[in-house]
Amino acid sequence: MTTTEVAREALKRERSVWGVAAAIFCAYLAWDWYWSADQWYVLDRVYVADTVEGVPAKMAVDRTIEREFSGAYTVTVRALPKFTVVCSGGSNVVYRPGSALPGSLTFDWWSYGAVPECTNALKPGKYEALTCVTIHPDIMLLGNRKVCRTSNVFTVAART
Repeated sequence: MTTTEVAREALKRERSVWGVAAAIFCAYLAWDWYWSADQWYVLDRVYVADTVEGVPAKMAVDRTIEREFSGAYTVTVRALPKFTVVCSGGSNVVYRPGSALPGSLTFDWWSYGAVPECTNALKPGKYEALTCVTIHPDIMLLGNRKVCRTSNVFTVAART
């Protein structure tokens, strides 16, 4: 075998290795893409009603838990117009399909674990709340997924 033939054979083997590596990488990307966050959790809307200083705001949340998973949530409240963080908190939770929110959902319940407690931290002004749920899937080779939704702008009025 000549030197040229040996080089051609080596090049064929190298191309084959790169082809297999590219196919594995593409298969991983397809696997990762298929398992989007909405396979576990859908957070469509977070609505916070206007309230008075010191009174927990009423809320409406449209969410669907598609399958059981371990996860974590965070709620971060920012004062407008400068987006200054006023309170933030969260916790680890096991999410289960069919789990109902409280009948009278309040911002205190939704932001449980916030430091400082959000209802006491909100002074008269305008705010928005960012809710994020991190999904820890129990599926091989799959990293965490995250769903975030920003609430409407809500107002806290001064006590009269």
